Amino acid sequence: MDNPDDQDVESVLKRVREGKRAYLRWGRETLGWAIYLFKTKPELF
Repeated sequence: MDNPDDQDVESVLKRVREGKRAYLRWGRETLGWAIYLFKTKPELF
């Protein structure tokens, strides 16, 4: 752990553990997808 004294460490670790449990429970068949959105930079001039 890089920053054990960080005030958010417990909440971050909780989210990571929950995500891992969800992945192990439902697996790639359910969670193995993504939506990609691409946006071009707006013209500045």
